[in-house]
Amino acid sequence: MSPCYICPSDIEEMKKLSKKIFKVPKKKTFAVRARRTGSHKFTSMDINNQVGYIIPGKANLTDPDKELFIECRQKNTYIFTEKIPGPGGLPLGSAGKIFGLLKNQEDLTACLMMMKRGCEIIAVSDKTPLINKLKKWHIGSELKVLKKLPKSKDIIGITMGEKTYSSMRTRPDGLILRPLVAINPKAYIFTTK
Repeated sequence: MSPCYICPSDIEEMKKLSKKIFKVPKKKTFAVRARRTGSHKFTSMDINNQVGYIIPGKANLTDPDKELFIECRQKNTYIFTEKIPGPGGLPLGSAGKIFGLLKNQEDLTACLMMMKRGCEIIAVSDKTPLINKLKKWHIGSELKVLKKLPKSKDIIGITMGEKTYSSMRTRPDGLILRPLVAINPKAYIFTTK
């Protein structure tokens, strides 16, 4: 994620905005990193050169102290100075919907791992703290929560942290996904967040 400033896709506008928002401390180096899509009378290299020319300081394209990023699209240009990493993975919902049995921390970790693989979770739980933790990461759509698992014919897939079938009296007709089988859930990043 990058908080950005927006201007029209014109080099003069990019130069004005860049000079206003981007300051390089003395004795520090910088680089301009431009990318462009669409049809323009200039290239990405033109943006790099012209914007970089008006910024006071020393350019260092290999290992700069500060970077200015410019994403030029057809009509608008997005200028930013930081990239904030997210959890990574595929867009939520791109791999369909599955049920997530949510009783403990391991189940929460399993749900979060499946979300990273693009699965939208329908939480099956009455544990409010776990539901609230899952909601923080369920970005793009509202988390659906059920108190109990629906009839097996309605189940496409289920995920849980358990590594055995012991908690389920009968196997549902859907796919059972157990992403924690090969890892230690306590070592996984989401168990401490």
